[in-house]
Amino acid sequence: MVSSILSIDPGKSTGIALGRCSDSEEYELIGHWTILGGIHGFSQWVDHYGFLLKGADTVVCEDFQLTSSPVVPDTTPLLIKGAIEYITRARTSAVVYQLPSQKSLLVRPGGKSTQSERFKWLKQQGFNFPGTANDDLNDAITHALVYLKRTGHRPTIERFWGGGLDV
Repeated sequence: MVSSILSIDPGKSTGIALGRCSDSEEYELIGHWTILGGIHGFSQWVDHYGFLLKGADTVVCEDFQLTSSPVVPDTTPLLIKGAIEYITRARTSAVVYQLPSQKSLLVRPGGKSTQSERFKWLKQQGFNFPGTANDDLNDAITHALVYLKRTGHRPTIERFWGGGLDV
């Protein structure tokens, strides 16, 4: 059975990746978007593609948590997260949230990879979209792959990490 995965990296620029996989086939990217304009741009995307949020088998989204930092954070990701929660409220499965730090699990088993290392790895796998305008899209793809790695999706692990125990 083929499963769809919608992965989202929310912010002023939001990256969204739509992929599919099955019990016998690795992750394949089948659609992607880079949405500008924060919550307003995301709302326009929802007007056209909101059915994907409701219909995808799995929705993976980068989590955003406020810290006690003296710097005033950009809370755009929280607004988008709230919209995602509202739109997906009738789903039978919850949205999977991943911390920003989990992106570093893409390249190295113990984590701690840099953005440039991740994007280089994505390019080697045929996923990387060049230019800083696509950073959020590359991060959305990263979230899908990290999710599949963490949940032990064998075809994806075998294709992209060689299937060893040290993934």
